[in-house]
Amino acid sequence: MERTAMKTTRNRWVVRAPMLMMLTMFFAACDKNETVVTGGDEAYVPLISNLWIDAADNTHSFLFSSYRSDVTHGAFRGNENSPVFGNDLCLIGNYANRTLTFNVARDTGVVTFSGKFLTDTLIDLGSIKIYRN
Repeated sequence: MERTAMKTTRNRWVVRAPMLMMLTMFFAACDKNETVVTGGDEAYVPLISNLWIDAADNTHSFLFSSYRSDVTHGAFRGNENSPVFGNDLCLIGNYANRTLTFNVARDTGVVTFSGKFLTDTLIDLGSIKIYRN
């Protein structure tokens, strides 16, 4: 009986350890006093809590929202609005300077977008990966 309890505890740890590591890395990256600029071509503070238009299709837009809007890097949540895939599709992502990456949950699966901020309202989505359900 004791071996079974140890095995169950070990299995729980195997599942929880990666999640704990991800949370630790996330909070470490959110240090308010951090001055290191990473992940982009130049220091850029986007107006992240904003409506962003896809440069390739002006009917395709994204509404991003973030707790901090005065930093060069961070995380955001939001919605995708598309005439093809629907409106208010949930998304989550991160940015550093002009570079951004985010995932959208669509009915057909998760779509990962990677691109750059072009202006204060326009984004270039240079890379799209689709993961089917």
